[in-house]
Amino acid sequence: MESNYLVEEVKDTRGFFRYCKIYVGDSEFILDKKGIIFLKESFDNGNLIVDESYLARLNNGKIEYFHREFKKLSEGVGIGCIVHHKNFKREDNRNCNLQIMSGEEHKLLHEEKTQAKFMKIQERYAKKGERIRKKYEERGERMRERYRKRGERMRARYSR
Repeated sequence: MESNYLVEEVKDTRGFFRYCKIYVGDSEFILDKKGIIFLKESFDNGNLIVDESYLARLNNGKIEYFHREFKKLSEGVGIGCIVHHKNFKREDNRNCNLQIMSGEEHKLLHEEKTQAKFMKIQERYAKKGERIRKKYEERGERMRERYRKRGERMRARYSR
């Protein structure tokens, strides 16, 4: 069995296991103990690849994604179900970060996230626009005052 990945164990300050980092080419993925065992026992019989930032393998010309196969083994993923990364990071394949949901739920979840992101951007630009508007209003008032005073000086100079 040819291995084309490197596994690095990450421990906490007391020396206890936290998670593993697995390196495939230039990509880095996070797995828990169960994920590493599954990778070594079941998943490594194909060629490991990275497909659209997902850890996957080529098995008889078919791409199998690690997170789907891993969840299928532990909980059973049905047809039409999607395995979602809770923290929205494709490289984090710990079992606690994977959640099974229907395609419709998954679509709604990502639409809500996209909508929230859009709203934040809109708020930021609204605040920026408000600051700019205030700045130009203040500048306009200063300019009007300056021209009023200049007009008074000119009238005083030429009215003599």
